[in-house]
Amino acid sequence: MNDALISIGSIGLVAILVLIVLLVLSIWSWAVIFKKYFLIKEVAKQENMVKQFIKEDGKISDIVSYANQLRYSPTAMFFKKREHNPQIYIEETRTELSKGLTMLASIGINAPFIGLFGTVVGIMNAFSEIGLSGSTNIAVIAPGISEALITTAAGLFVAIPAVFAYNIIRNKINDIMVSVEAVLNSIDK
Repeated sequence: MNDALISIGSIGLVAILVLIVLLVLSIWSWAVIFKKYFLIKEVAKQENMVKQFIKEDGKISDIVSYANQLRYSPTAMFFKKREHNPQIYIEETRTELSKGLTMLASIGINAPFIGLFGTVVGIMNAFSEIGLSGSTNIAVIAPGISEALITTAAGLFVAIPAVFAYNIIRNKINDIMVSVEAVLNSIDK
């Protein structure tokens, strides 16, 4: 553990800036992940409640009054707004539920490249030290290599959860919207 702290303490300014950027991106991605997780969980719960209510009751007038009690169900919101075109509403709802996912995808895609930038700078520092000292001793090149590996690992550490969460959340939204579409189409007929 102490060796890792010594390695982090010996990295250069560019690597520190890379790590700060990656830290900010990590915090941002986790904020989006948690926000979306709780939103999707509540949407799915309320959507199941509406489906059950429709199955048991089925009267449009009762559905509208029940819908006023629910805030997150897309089907309930459809009845609250008294929309006429389910397809337009479904696309609007999908867009609304997907807000923030573009940022999550961007973080997942770009974090490794930001880490790679730190990697390149670390390798350049290692070669620079070789040139300045005239020696290929491990003590000369280790700080630059360490800097390179730390920034690479940090980039992957930020990207992997962001990409993983993006795919899970995107699939959950698609599942919810397929369910909403099925319910609205069954009522429409």
